[in-house]
Amino acid sequence: MALVPPSTSDTVLDAVNECLIELLGITELPPETDLVDSGVLNSLSMVGLIAKLERRFDISIGKEDLDLANFQSPLALARMVGRKTAGPAEAGRDR
Repeated sequence: MALVPPSTSDTVLDAVNECLIELLGITELPPETDLVDSGVLNSLSMVGLIAKLERRFDISIGKEDLDLANFQSPLALARMVGRKTAGPAEAGRDR
């Protein structure tokens, strides 16, 4: 699996969706899908997803990132990954 550059949010969202679809064995996942409340993502699959995202994007997801809001939807995940892959100048603009 190749690393995905964070050039556009669509690219990051597409890569996050690929990880989710591969991990969960589903075929379609709209960006606003509620992953947590719907039960699509549980604690066990979340651990697998974290490992997959860390490998795919060459990032580290730490305790400070484990807020359920970051895992609520594919779009929320893409935003978190985007923040983690942004350069220092870009990360400052996100605040």
